[in-house]
Amino acid sequence: ARKKTLYSSMYRASLFPRSLAEIDGDGHVVHYSAYDEQGRTFPGEIAADSGFWDAYRTVYQLGALIHPEQYAKMIQGWMNAYREQGWLPGWPSPGERGAMAATMQDCVVADAIVRDMVPGLDLNEAYKAIAKDAFTVQPPGAKKGREGLDEYLKYGYLAADGKASDQVAASLNFMLCDYSISLAAAKLGRDDDAKALAQRAANWRKLFDRTATGGSHGVPGFFRPKLMNGTFESSFDVYAWGGLNHEYTEAAPYQYRFYVPHDPEGLAEAYGGGDVMCKALEEMMTTAPTYHLGSWGLHHEQVEMVEFCFGQYEHNNQPVHHVLYMFKGAGCPAQGQKWLRYAQDNLYNERVGYSGDEDNLYNE
Repeated sequence: ARKKTLYSSMYRASLFPRSLAEIDGDGHVVHYSAYDEQGRTFPGEIAADSGFWDAYRTVYQLGALIHPEQYAKMIQGWMNAYREQGWLPGWPSPGERGAMAATMQDCVVADAIVRDMVPGLDLNEAYKAIAKDAFTVQPPGAKKGREGLDEYLKYGYLAADGKASDQVAASLNFMLCDYSISLAAAKLGRDDDAKALAQRAANWRKLFDRTATGGSHGVPGFFRPKLMNGTFESSFDVYAWGGLNHEYTEAAPYQYRFYVPHDPEGLAEAYGGGDVMCKALEEMMTTAPTYHLGSWGLHHEQVEMVEFCFGQYEHNNQPVHHVLYMFKGAGCPAQGQKWLRYAQDNLYNERVGYSGDEDNLYNE
């Protein structure tokens, strides 16, 4: 049964992204560009159908491990998309859809730079592509780049009373992207960029409220919306999906509670110690799967969390994909191993199928 589950999951995780390139009459790889206003064809690979927000830390890492040749084609395909529209796409299907928060494609390309395993990849050009997302304010009304980047650069976060949406979720994702890009910058000897981006990635502390409470066990500490004047919004509900005013993407503050996968030790320190964070993590696994209809309304994700997951751990969707590994950063890896095994045994089997939905058939 485990072998069947493993190979079924590997198959589904390998379906997307996909190549839309063709072989012309002379045997050359060419593609129609969904990004070119004139609808021309170009030489080389082109990739399509990837929700980076969903897949940036799952599908691409798996691809690099089990089918590196196909992974390399996809990375080259995204670079051709960058050349043809001037920005990396965030949700190509097949052209830019402009969906979801932040620019998680930065993490994928930064990872490719650090791995340096894609034949023919111009590492400096690839860095230029992700640095554009980090440093260039998007044109008005554009579906490319980072919404609200000017405010993010000014305050260190997206303000709840600013112009951007999904402010808490997008801010934390911007910071994760900045951290990833900083690693690529360090790899290429761009030390000034690496330092600046690492500092920006540490601004999650500005949104972390050590005193905010919620949950049956009462361990305080949540990421909260903050105003331009540096104060937190007065109203706060840890169970409100989307937040009270669209500050969280496809989840509630509870699911974003540990959203610093690039600095688990720092988050443990902010909690007041690893033992406190371990208790908070355990609380997330065991607290009743409650949800309130916040600004996002009712969607299948809440129902799936209640019916198929456990606690406030929304394994069926992207925002918590790192949480089970945060136990290690907090100093209690055995607890994390317990819940990892529990998820494997209970969320992937013939009785319940496979946890999560499949936007572009990404695999949770």
